[in-house]
Amino acid sequence: MNIIVTGASKGLGRAIVQSFAEKGNHQFYLTARNQQTLADAVDHLKNKYIHSTFYSSAHDLSTQAGASSFASWCSKQTTPDILINNVGTYWEGHFEKETSEQLTRMMNNNFYSAYYVTQGIVPNMIAHQSGRIFNILSIACKNPFPNASSYIISKFAFMGLSQVLRQELATHHISVTDIFPGQFDSASWDGIEKQDTQLMSPIDIAEQIVLIATRSQHIKTDEVVLSYF
Repeated sequence: MNIIVTGASKGLGRAIVQSFAEKGNHQFYLTARNQQTLADAVDHLKNKYIHSTFYSSAHDLSTQAGASSFASWCSKQTTPDILINNVGTYWEGHFEKETSEQLTRMMNNNFYSAYYVTQGIVPNMIAHQSGRIFNILSIACKNPFPNASSYIISKFAFMGLSQVLRQELATHHISVTDIFPGQFDSASWDGIEKQDTQLMSPIDIAEQIVLIATRSQHIKTDEVVLSYF
């Protein structure tokens, strides 16, 4: 399969790539913001999963130019069977104390990145009348919590986009699955005091995505909620 993954150099994105590569021979089209980190990750993947092919191009998806550039690069390379919108970041903050910078940053990273990437890639999928899109949302869309105002607002916007895509793309045989993970181990925790709670492994989340992606195209899964039991 041809698989596009954003935020693929570490954390959940890298775990998703590894989980797919463990279970089949695929062609991956990967991006991340930091070119060196992405190159190091791709080198590791190429050495470990010799039967898959890995292509990469570094882009800052928090900008419209970066997201559109990556989508254009992908469209010239392949028609994806799977698109995984994984880019996202977390920022604590109470509503009354947050700055406009925080909201802008969260919207750019957590919403507009997926909006412009998907908008640029979907035409190829429509032309081929097939494909799957996975959008990495947050358990906060189901159970909002305090002290993360802009983050949750941006994820709700992303959820709205995902629901619109599901309705509009269904007639083109393209499924859209919302993934709502609870707290999991990722770089988003860097510099933040972790609460006394268990964190899921990114691999556990990734394996659920692979399971859904490898089912029959006639079976669709609209959403998956994952939390630590």
